[in-house]
Amino acid sequence: MVGGVNAAGTTISSVEYAPINSNGTLGSWSAATGSLGTAHKQSAAAAYNGYLYSLGGNTGSLSTTVYYASAGSGDIASWSTTTVLPYAVRNASATTYNGYLYVAGGVDGSGNTAKVIYAPINSNGTLGSWLYTSALPLSGATSIVAANGHLYASGVDGASCSGNTYKAAIHANGLLSAFHQTTAASTCGKGNGTPIYANGYLYLATGNGVVGGAAMDSIPRIGQYTKLIDLSGEYGLTSLSYNGTLSNGGVANLSFKSASSNGILGSKQLASSLTGGAPSCSAANLKYVQVLASLDDTYSSVFPDTNSSASTLTDFTLNYATARATPSQRLMHGKYFSSEAQQGLDVCGNS
Repeated sequence: MVGGVNAAGTTISSVEYAPINSNGTLGSWSAATGSLGTAHKQSAAAAYNGYLYSLGGNTGSLSTTVYYASAGSGDIASWSTTTVLPYAVRNASATTYNGYLYVAGGVDGSGNTAKVIYAPINSNGTLGSWLYTSALPLSGATSIVAANGHLYASGVDGASCSGNTYKAAIHANGLLSAFHQTTAASTCGKGNGTPIYANGYLYLATGNGVVGGAAMDSIPRIGQYTKLIDLSGEYGLTSLSYNGTLSNGGVANLSFKSASSNGILGSKQLASSLTGGAPSCSAANLKYVQVLASLDDTYSSVFPDTNSSASTLTDFTLNYATARATPSQRLMHGKYFSSEAQQGLDVCGNS
């Protein structure tokens, strides 16, 4: 626990810590050797790679200060400051993911804010420059947590205390995509909630003591395959199918593009548009086919990843036929031979 207000109502700078036992219980609490440089409350806190961070807060006025300390051994010897926040804020929430520290929401000098900022975390615990990214769809005191490739945000106080929850994808460079609404929390209590991620679930402890939990979306899982086929002649397509397995809720999309002898591929068409009948003369002029397959397990596979839960595509079958005999096969007036038997008139004419 970092700073806050004691039973007497006094803002404090002390830090306390307790060991976590193997059965989930806590050992005795102890006061850390090092206290914060300034007593404050309503700050954001986060941990990453053995370092603990305290950001912003209220010291009697809004603060931009960011403290960090090595907490690898449990006790904290001393705190140092690193790159200050670009604006003073209290009641914000902080989280870390993939080498970046994020701060979102809270109350700044203008009131409730929806700002989201992030900074790279250096190997020595210091922070790089702060950058702005996609703003929240809500403002004020907000709980955020990052896991499984996404940042989740839920309003927990004031006008934003609705339980509405939003998520944004986290890009490799730290930027966030736009936020989109996901399943709302079942309850919202006055006061800052504490978001926790564990084993594929998000838990939110609200100020009224209620703890809600929900399974989190899985990592985007989209596999794509493409193959260009030379039919070595002019044909029409009759069917396109695949063999494989779908996970429970997985989605497979099979489509194709085609081109005549000029090699210019047309627009993408679904495999289901092929009816299986004989091709018409106008459609039997294709020389090239590009098959496109996509498997999407984003909302179906389990977390953590297991190979047995993934959709698979083992092979596909493209059927095609000609609507006319080749010129070398045709006789005068359009008749031709096939399997040593004379066939009827070429349905596409004798030109």
